[in-house]
Amino acid sequence: MDHKTPPPVATEWQRLYSVALSEPDHEKRHRLIRQTEKAIGDRYSGAGRTLGDDETRQMAEAVWTLLQLRRGIISVP
Repeated sequence: MDHKTPPPVATEWQRLYSVALSEPDHEKRHRLIRQTEKAIGDRYSGAGRTLGDDETRQMAEAVWTLLQLRRGIISVP
């Protein structure tokens, strides 16, 4: 019997982040950015020491990207 590892399940912040990056409407995108930043903060404070290095790095990159998106330095497709 072949046992395969199931694909990782995205956390709420990862789901929101993905949606924010693809949202073309300016107002909706900024609302999603705020929701994503809150979800990242909630995940960070709620996970405590159990948060893995990989997810911590992903969170830092997401926060930086959201900041750039908010400032208009980068744009959505």
